Amino acid sequence: MAAARLQHPGRAGGPRGGRQPRGARAPQGHDRDAAGGQRPGGAGLHRGERGALIPVFLYGTLLDRRTLARRSGDAALARSMRPAVLPGQARVFFRGTPYPTLLARPGARVEGALVRPSLDALAALRRYEGPCYRLCPVRVRARRGWCRARAWVVPRWMASREPWPRRA
Repeated sequence: MAAARLQHPGRAGGPRGGRQPRGARAPQGHDRDAAGGQRPGGAGLHRGERGALIPVFLYGTLLDRRTLARRSGDAALARSMRPAVLPGQARVFFRGTPYPTLLARPGARVEGALVRPSLDALAALRRYEGPCYRLCPVRVRARRGWCRARAWVVPRWMASREPWPRRA
């Protein structure tokens, strides 16, 4: 099984945070809103090719149903969580915090859950996650097979190597 690769979008406008020249294209896998830029009304925020909302893979504090309901503002979202596994990644500490992030590690796997938040719930979760986390594309294994999703991840240099203990 190949290790999953996370694609960090970097900062809005490129590596230095500046504006791109007119007509310049964002790098593939770039999620402008995840990188801090706002799109009116959340257009294209995390939609797939057919317009369906791409699921978000949860692997840390938001796995607690009460926390997810409270932070998203949507109690139904917590009831819609579906189990999923992300191979090739390890759940580790976000350096200097009590929170987790993902770090590539061959042979590792992270158990979590998939949700499909509304745009309002996603905006609330984005505020909860804070500016360091970015929504990055991942491929996870769910009950119905492999699927594309997004996961909140901090840049690799901000990740500790120390495993984050998932609390039940």
